[in-house]
Amino acid sequence: MINMDKTKIIANLNWAGFYIQILASRRENYDQQWGRLGKDRHCDDYDRLYLLERGNAFVREEDTGTIHLTPGKFYLFPGGTIGRYYSNPNGMRLAWIHLRIEVIPGLSIFTRNQLAREIDAPPELAKKFMETVAAPRDNTPASSLSRAGIIAEIISGMLPQGWEEIFPHPGKLEHLKPALEKLRQNIAKPFNLKQLAKAASLHPVYFSTLFKEAFGMTPRQYHQRQRMIRAKMLLQLDTRPISEVATECGYNDPLHFSRFFKKSTGCSPSKFRNSNTYPIP
Repeated sequence: MINMDKTKIIANLNWAGFYIQILASRRENYDQQWGRLGKDRHCDDYDRLYLLERGNAFVREEDTGTIHLTPGKFYLFPGGTIGRYYSNPNGMRLAWIHLRIEVIPGLSIFTRNQLAREIDAPPELAKKFMETVAAPRDNTPASSLSRAGIIAEIISGMLPQGWEEIFPHPGKLEHLKPALEKLRQNIAKPFNLKQLAKAASLHPVYFSTLFKEAFGMTPRQYHQRQRMIRAKMLLQLDTRPISEVATECGYNDPLHFSRFFKKSTGCSPSKFRNSNTYPIP
């Protein structure tokens, strides 16, 4: 298993109005310890795109059930899904990309439908995907455009049915951009609906309505969710005391932070840290 800096973006791409961020990618052999034999529950804020070359594995998701991974298919696990990962005793060879695909920065195309997906992997497209995995740091315009096209070709077969009707008109979504940026920059500060609406140049009531139409949750719920995402990231990648992690995420009372964290994830911050030292590829 590997320990990676998941906050680093190694490629920013744009394709047909989508924002595509590649966070990490690799093509490696894994033994049965992949996923720590399902001992840990994994939940991250990015999507996982898998192509199994040999062997087999399975992912047991809390919402979807058990998904068996076999060669010849692409598998997508949207961010926010909770699952346990298992490999067979003989190991496997896996090509994977951690990425985000967003309608606007901060709004995933899969926000309103987080079910895992699978499609057949035609040999030529599978070959292109593995080439993309092998050379993620070539950021010339031609290479970036090629990678965006390959990822978009794969993802196009996995989009939720009628996804164009799920989100508000792109012109309306543009209003949310400055509010999302303000929220990200002030994640540790108390939630302030009026300030977010002002950043979007919208009335607070209309801002809340538009936000829920786009994200499927209220601005306050999104704020709390982003705090928990940051907390999980810090607990995985940082060794500071939990009280300092709580403060950085906007919780001045460590006990309140621990209670809210356990309610959100199902385990305490200390247990989450101890069982998630090595993020799943």
